[in-house]
Amino acid sequence: YLIIAGEGSLKSQLLALMRELNLEKCVDFIGLRKDIFTWISQADVFVLTSDYEGLPMVIIEAMACGTPVVTTDFEGAD
Repeated sequence: YLIIAGEGSLKSQLLALMRELNLEKCVDFIGLRKDIFTWISQADVFVLTSDYEGLPMVIIEAMACGTPVVTTDFEGAD
């Protein structure tokens, strides 16, 4: 099951893709949450893709919750 938290400019495209691929039963968009650490600490894995952030604070926070992290490299990385 995939849970997507937060809001962003790609949300409408992601919702359309979810519907196109018939994934409504296994994807949930929960928006911005004040209790996000509860969600992160209960997750099997935390995934973050970024085109510009080298070490976002959210990765450190997920690791502090004890949740395994998967992230991507970005063009500016050495």
